[in-house]
Amino acid sequence: MIASSCLRNKVWYAAIEPVENGRTGPVFAAVVLVRWNPHASDGYVFAYKDLDETAGPFECECPERILRLLDPTDNHAGLVWRRRCIRNLLRGSRKLEDGMQIRLPSKIRFTDGYEGDEFFIRNQGRKTRLALTADGLPCYRIGNLARMNFTIVPQTRVQKTQFG
Repeated sequence: MIASSCLRNKVWYAAIEPVENGRTGPVFAAVVLVRWNPHASDGYVFAYKDLDETAGPFECECPERILRLLDPTDNHAGLVWRRRCIRNLLRGSRKLEDGMQIRLPSKIRFTDGYEGDEFFIRNQGRKTRLALTADGLPCYRIGNLARMNFTIVPQTRVQKTQFG
């Protein structure tokens, strides 16, 4: 193992370099789903499921520092998994600035019955909330919003005319 990372104690990612008869093989990614339940009624307090990238795991939040260590592959499932990880890294790096207007690809229904796809960002400390109008109060929240597929609605600004 060259490097590893465990995200929120649920998924463990690792860059693995196999060694057989003193010779090293290509570095590949391992994805291990981890479950820790100390109060399990059946007595199984720890469980895991290990996969490598060629199995095409659903979990695709591998840290960039591990992806950089992987050797090139021609395995289709491995390539698709790596692309999904990179896409998630790029999505997560987008900044959600206060006042920004975003559009989701489809409408989302909230627990109060409201259904919409355009919102304004309201940053309240470390929390990001959504408002329905530019000057409205924030009343909605969407988990992992930065990783969602949304578009930024360009703001039309009217410049003040100045005569000299």
